[in-house]
Amino acid sequence: MHLLHILCTAVSVKLMLFWWMRKSRERCADTMCDDNSYSYVGHDHPLRWSVPNYRPVRMTVEETVYFQMRDTTGSADAEWASLYPGGGVVYLGDHYQPYTVSMLHQLRCLDIVRKGIVERINDKQTTLVPPTGLQRHCINYLRQMVLCRADTHLEDIVGKPETIILSHHRCMDWESIYLAAQENREARDRNQGAGRG
Repeated sequence: MHLLHILCTAVSVKLMLFWWMRKSRERCADTMCDDNSYSYVGHDHPLRWSVPNYRPVRMTVEETVYFQMRDTTGSADAEWASLYPGGGVVYLGDHYQPYTVSMLHQLRCLDIVRKGIVERINDKQTTLVPPTGLQRHCINYLRQMVLCRADTHLEDIVGKPETIILSHHRCMDWESIYLAAQENREARDRNQGAGRG
């Protein structure tokens, strides 16, 4: 009987710890949080990065001459890499823990998939080559992020790929993320130059 009491107490303690950890992880699930309230050690970090001026914006979806699959000048690789500066990594907390922001991770993955396609085109591969582990990760991650966003915006059905259809979407301000990431890298570089980090 004593053993049963100890077992029940242990299970209760584990459940309470699990609940507490889950609640502490959820404290910022739907809002931006003060990043200073975290240690950035282990799992003690916000679920979302608090970015100044992160607000809804309107984006017109349209064709562009930029961000091509490939080109003869090599500018396509540079353009795509500019979408996730610094590899898409930000450094948070006193110890500069590295994290990737989901938007930057998604863009990096899109570029990895693009490069895989371009490599196969350039090599004129006619046999089916399995994707790399990283390419499989990226396809799966992008699929999950599209499902996560579940955008219900209605779009016209286009008959031909050459047809240009302009549509408008309500998005979050991606420029504020780029600006915050740039400021984050500059602050980290300054602090590392001063002997910190």
